Amino acid sequence: MAFQPMGGIDTRNRMVGTLSDEQAERLEGETAYLCSISPWSPYRRHDQGGNMEIPACPRRKDGTYEPFILVPIKGYNAFKDFGNGQAEPVIVSAKQRAMDLLSSMGQDRGVFYVGDDADEGPAAEDLAACRERFEEYGRTEILEADKRWARGKNPRDVGDHARWFADYFGITKEWAGVISTVKVCGACQAKNDPAAVRCAQCRYVLDWQKAYDMGALDDAEETRGLDRGFIQPLAQPGKAKG
Repeated sequence: MAFQPMGGIDTRNRMVGTLSDEQAERLEGETAYLCSISPWSPYRRHDQGGNMEIPACPRRKDGTYEPFILVPIKGYNAFKDFGNGQAEPVIVSAKQRAMDLLSSMGQDRGVFYVGDDADEGPAAEDLAACRERFEEYGRTEILEADKRWARGKNPRDVGDHARWFADYFGITKEWAGVISTVKVCGACQAKNDPAAVRCAQCRYVLDWQKAYDMGALDDAEETRGLDRGFIQPLAQPGKAKG
């Protein structure tokens, strides 16, 4: 495999000239699926494939949430930097990327790997095991929030996860009334108004669904949001198999 000079990145985030047509077609055709049961977005991350966000489960008209959402993950073409002006192309498969995301976020955030077939859906036993871990994490967060609140009753000592889980379990807590007043950008870490749909500093989309509903996305962003599962029309809620 020939080395390629660094810097040859086109608008689709590929190194120019490093993939054959067959490799590019295979990479584009691969999709892995994660399943999330979280009623809020549990994870954001940036890697060489771009910005990634695990979306929240869609909310129904009656205020309840779908039991799960399948999140499509695509692979990407990256490169290994040798520090001498040369780089070797590296293909990260959809499954590799999905498993790396899971490893980064941990086992208790309400997300697990399903496979490459969205039609089958997650197994009932996998959903149950995931929910057990998720709720155990939530109970731990609430207990920790109780301890912090008892020490000084400072709202800043209580994390948003504890507040969200208090709402999830239907528990009334003195500290649960105030959610964070800022929205932190997952790309540049700038603090934004909680109602913002874009980062004021780098223009990264903070709320894909809201931006989509408002018509605030351009065609390329809308396509990317749909492809990556950030926008609800791509959500595939439904019944678990088994």
